[in-house]
Amino acid sequence: MPNEEKVEVEELAELPEVVEGEEDTTDYKTLASQHLASAKRFKKLYDKEKLDKKVEAKVEKELEKKETEKTDYGQMAFLESKGVSEEDYDFVLGEVKGTGKELREVLKFKYVQEELKNRKEARETKTALPTSKRSSGAASNETDYWIAKGEMPKREDNPELYRKVRKEKERLELSHQSSPRK
Repeated sequence: MPNEEKVEVEELAELPEVVEGEEDTTDYKTLASQHLASAKRFKKLYDKEKLDKKVEAKVEKELEKKETEKTDYGQMAFLESKGVSEEDYDFVLGEVKGTGKELREVLKFKYVQEELKNRKEARETKTALPTSKRSSGAASNETDYWIAKGEMPKREDNPELYRKVRKEKERLELSHQSSPRK
């Protein structure tokens, strides 16, 4: 293993040599208990080292995750300036992360441009479809439809459309007030 660290280990007592003809006075029980204690101590060190490495790896992974989750307002502003919808930010930034390329480069990729185009068309198609069974002349997301209907769209459903309709109504009211009467 390339990242293997070596730990200094005290040398274990060696078994004494037995000379023929002499009585063996070695206390094997004591020697075995010493070796067992050393083995337990080394196992603890090894387990602790292993645990430390696991914790370290987990902390690094969490830091990487948090780094990628950080909102990069510069990238978001750049995407907005290029006409990329907010709904597509995750897709584009995912491609940046996946390819390892710069944001500008990713936006030039043909498949990214196609995907953004397809997503935009899908959103436009979805909003253009009438929500009720009755069909009318204008789509329910057009300002003229709501002006003709005499109602306001729900702000929560489409805030941009709500603002457009409100501005158009104000403009129409001002033009009616300023027009000369006979």
